[in-house]
Amino acid sequence: KIGSMMRKEFREARKARKSKERRLLTEDEISLREKEQAQAQAVAKEKRWRRREADLGRNLTDEEHIEVDHQEKDVLASKVKKIKEDLTKARRLETEQKRAKRDAEHGHKLTEEQHKELDKQEKDNESKKRRSKRMKL
Repeated sequence: KIGSMMRKEFREARKARKSKERRLLTEDEISLREKEQAQAQAVAKEKRWRRREADLGRNLTDEEHIEVDHQEKDVLASKVKKIKEDLTKARRLETEQKRAKRDAEHGHKLTEEQHKELDKQEKDNESKKRRSKRMKL
């Protein structure tokens, strides 16, 4: 027991040391990273604007580019929202089908708590299977 306590203390000390090292990034390193990120974003924006102008065959003003960027962002956001809604519907349908199958197997309608308990058991069994597979490898 003493050995495990010492190992635990050693682990915690090592974690503290590493997090302290991470916190000690110099201001120069932080500002350099920020500058590199800003430069990469500017290059990407410039490429995007040039490609758009080439597609349209004419030069656009900065305001026009910004407006088109906002429109593209809105389109992407709506696509993401639609995908999330579809996933939610699919999960809900899958759950309903699973519960209907269980009700049929048991011959009567199960309560919400019974379904939750069976879900938990299935999840535990799956994690045990994954763990045993990992151990075999």
